[in-house]
Amino acid sequence: MVIRPFGRWSADHLNRVNHSHDELQAQVKTYDRQVEQCKKLRQSYYNKCRLLEDLEEETNLAFPTTPAVVPPGAEEKGKGKEEKAAKEKSPPPGEEQGTKTPVTRKGSIEDDQWPLEIGDAFYSKEQLSELLATMIKEIPQKEVKVPISPID
Repeated sequence: MVIRPFGRWSADHLNRVNHSHDELQAQVKTYDRQVEQCKKLRQSYYNKCRLLEDLEEETNLAFPTTPAVVPPGAEEKGKGKEEKAAKEKSPPPGEEQGTKTPVTRKGSIEDDQWPLEIGDAFYSKEQLSELLATMIKEIPQKEVKVPISPID
């Protein structure tokens, strides 16, 4: 009377435990595959970052840039994403900042793309050059070295 129902429950429970074990093993395998894929992607990212840094260094050595001139009394029109753009446009440390030669590049923005939208604000050529020049003067510039090493 008790042995048969208990035997059925025991067999069913063993099936449930085995099924749960198989499910967990499948999830562990999926996780391991994702970890390996993440490591490969991370390594690819680090390699591309190194290539980008090398390219930027070569570009700066081959085509040094000088900052644009800001007329006296120029005002800063906004803060935020523009600061990042200014840091990208700023010259490397050690270059002269007192020169008055305007920056010209082959890949400059065409006339039909003005006014330029940065964030929620629109800027004309003159406003953007004033803003970037002000940022270059006001934001402290220093060389920062960040190690790029894969995380194990």
